[in-house]
Amino acid sequence: MLICTYEDRRHHLVALQLLAHSLSRMCPDQRLTVSCPESLVDTFAAGLPKQRVSVRVWPHPDVTGWSVKPTLLLDMLEEADDEVVWMDSDLIVTSEFRDRFGGSDAIVVAGEPLWATRANRVDRARSWGLPAGRRFPCLINSCVIRVRSIHRRLLEEWQRRLASAEYLLAQTLPFSDRLPHLRGDQDILDALLTSALFADIPVHFLRPGQEIAQCHMADGYTVCDRLRHAWRPLPPLIHSEGFKPWDNPSSRAVFLDVSPYLMVTQRYRDVLGGDTSWLDASSAWGRALRFVTWEEPNLAGLLPAVATRLQRALRIRTRLNDFVTRRSASESHS
Repeated sequence: MLICTYEDRRHHLVALQLLAHSLSRMCPDQRLTVSCPESLVDTFAAGLPKQRVSVRVWPHPDVTGWSVKPTLLLDMLEEADDEVVWMDSDLIVTSEFRDRFGGSDAIVVAGEPLWATRANRVDRARSWGLPAGRRFPCLINSCVIRVRSIHRRLLEEWQRRLASAEYLLAQTLPFSDRLPHLRGDQDILDALLTSALFADIPVHFLRPGQEIAQCHMADGYTVCDRLRHAWRPLPPLIHSEGFKPWDNPSSRAVFLDVSPYLMVTQRYRDVLGGDTSWLDASSAWGRALRFVTWEEPNLAGLLPAVATRLQRALRIRTRLNDFVTRRSASESHS
């Protein structure tokens, strides 16, 4: 198995360090290949562990950001033993995860949190003009992807659509203004895998909250999952989705102060180098929540997760009441 990632942001070296060191600690026999622009090769190579980590120049400068995934996977399949795994740079490994990949012919992906699925549930296949073939219980999150050679046709089609004028034009818009099927790379992958064209490919989901903690807002890693893992090991993969804890630490939200990702990061303070003050809680609430839970990573963020969950429930209830009111008014007028 070959694990690969890509990064083109200099200030995200810390993310690469955390991925590389945690992978080395939990899976010491595993290789990691980091691709980046030529201008960052020396910087990244100097900051990453030398053992079983290689840094190389990204040979496709016209393909950047999250759109690199199918191109990089296709490149890696040329030199791997028929099994390549993409991992986002903002992942931390907490235990052995490779045994969670299911059937040998399956493409492995992560799942989005359920609230994100409910909020963005549209038929992405039909939006791309593709015949619908199946429906998944949750949206695809492409932070982890395991592929084999048999998936080349899917990767090539994904690559082609990421280069389409329609998609590239959408990327010039603010994220909130993009149509759901054009928001990012994983929306196209979702469209392809739910279409009739690729419905024969088995798909294995890493289950949110059990095999991967999606630290997206306060409750991406849900209240139930936090309680299930309390005083027990975390899921083997932790994903800092969305806001990054090292960005503007003095003004970050409380839920980021107690994110499982940030709590696990404490274990690697001594190998990061440079200023690590961003690892500390930046708010009084964050410090208090860490203290009262003895810095237990599943429980430190429990209260923010409960509060956010209640807020979502209240918003849903308000929308339902508004719908019922409008429906009643319409019927009375008719």
